[in-house]
Amino acid sequence: MKEYVLGFAFDLDSETVVLIRKNSPEWQKGLLNGIGGKIEPNEGIFAAMIREFKEETGVYIRHWDYIGKLHGAGFIVHILTAYSNDITLCETVTDEEVTFINSNDIITFKDSIIPNLQWIIPLAKQSYGYFPFDIKVID
Repeated sequence: MKEYVLGFAFDLDSETVVLIRKNSPEWQKGLLNGIGGKIEPNEGIFAAMIREFKEETGVYIRHWDYIGKLHGAGFIVHILTAYSNDITLCETVTDEEVTFINSNDIITFKDSIIPNLQWIIPLAKQSYGYFPFDIKVID
């Protein structure tokens, strides 16, 4: 089973979210997604999220909230959120471009984001009292 983390870091007002323009895998190429990646052997979910966010944005955010997971045949994606003014320090440090978008306008980005972000980002912003969610992806 492959396990991944996927994080959405918002400013303190939940208006701006940090996304990254993906180069791979091929099905995500050119689209915006949250920050994340594969959980390494013997690494916990929170440690993986902290590491991935730092590697991809240059910013260390220590506190992440677990809001749920998507899972299907052979994979689990753990979804986390963070709220910090430090997101303004995020920058492109890999070959994938870091981008800031207004989270209230996510629907206007429907042609340039991973499709499930149209509901994951609004859900992540409203996370208190509704989580953790557990969604099975049917292939």
